[in-house]
Amino acid sequence: MRPFVAVLLACLALTACDGAPKSKLPDIRLPTVSARQGESLASCPTPRCLTVYLAPWCGYCRQATPMLVEMKKLLEGKTAMRIIVGMDDPSPVGEYAQIFGGDTLMDPAGGLRTSGVPHFWITNGEGGVLREVSGLPQVENAEQLADYFGLN
Repeated sequence: MRPFVAVLLACLALTACDGAPKSKLPDIRLPTVSARQGESLASCPTPRCLTVYLAPWCGYCRQATPMLVEMKKLLEGKTAMRIIVGMDDPSPVGEYAQIFGGDTLMDPAGGLRTSGVPHFWITNGEGGVLREVSGLPQVENAEQLADYFGLN
C-alpha cells in the first residue's frame, strides 16, 4: 500500500494523474535584457520548463535572487529556466533583470497575469502548466528548490 501512496502523492504534486496540464501559459513573447524578442511562453525547448516571475519591489523576490541565480546554473542543460521580471517601471525592471543575465525576460506592464510574486510555473514542452506556485517555497538553497519542483 505504501508504494501506491508514494506514487499517488508524486503524481498529484506534479500534474493531474493522466498527465494532462491544467492550463497553458499564454503565447506571448517578451523582450529580453539583451534587447531581443524572447521565445513564446507557450512553448519550451526542453520536456519541462521552470518559469519564474519576479518584481523589483518584492522583498521575497530579492531574498530569492542568489538562490535563483544558482538554480539557473544547476538546471543548465537539463531543464529550461526562464526568469521574467515585471510589474514596475522599465528602469527598475531592467536593472533587476540584468542580475539574471541577458536572456531574462522583461514585462514592465505586467502582461503575464500572476496571483502574486514570486510566482513559479512548471510547464511541459507545449507550455501546459503542470504545477503553479505563488510565493517563495520554504527551502534553503537552489538544490532544495529544484527538488521541491521535481526538477533534480
